[in-house]
Amino acid sequence: MKQTEETFTKQDFNLKEYFQHTWSIIQGTDKIHFKVLFSSNVARYIKEEELFVTPKLTEKKDGSLLFEVTLNHDREFLQWIMQYGMDAEIMEPIEYREKMKQMLADWLKKYQ
Repeated sequence: MKQTEETFTKQDFNLKEYFQHTWSIIQGTDKIHFKVLFSSNVARYIKEEELFVTPKLTEKKDGSLLFEVTLNHDREFLQWIMQYGMDAEIMEPIEYREKMKQMLADWLKKYQ
């Protein structure tokens, strides 16, 4: 350790505000509003998840669950969705449906 002449001013910092719209650790600057439909097979698990963000959850008559959240980055969220396999479907934004389709096609190539 070495003492220096540098000083700093402590500022107010709100951790909750800082991580607003952040799925996990990666910070972004986008505002991406996702709508994901989870099947009735996994809906109860989604409702029990402890998340950094607070999604809007809408239960459907068939037992499925519409999950809506606005995030500032996509990578960790897409990885989380992938763990649910066919029980999760990105409804919006449409470009993320296409992105997921491409990711799955690339993944499939590894096993051919």
